[in-house]
Amino acid sequence: MKNENIASEFFSSGEKYYFLDFKLAKNKSHYLRITRSDATGNSKFKKSSIVIFEEDFELFINALSSLIHHARFKDKAAES
Repeated sequence: MKNENIASEFFSSGEKYYFLDFKLAKNKSHYLRITRSDATGNSKFKKSSIVIFEEDFELFINALSSLIHHARFKDKAAES
């Protein structure tokens, strides 16, 4: 039995394809799988993924938010 896909999003940029999947594991916990697929020619792709488990969602979102916040203000400081 495969893990159930609850929701998915997809976007692409050039030859890069991104997939965001919110899934339900066999043990009934949720996780997020982020996958990037790069076209390498001859109809082949190089695929890499990261999985964030339900118990780490808050930490992941906080870290991502902090990263974006600090990067934004660093750019503003460089403009001054």
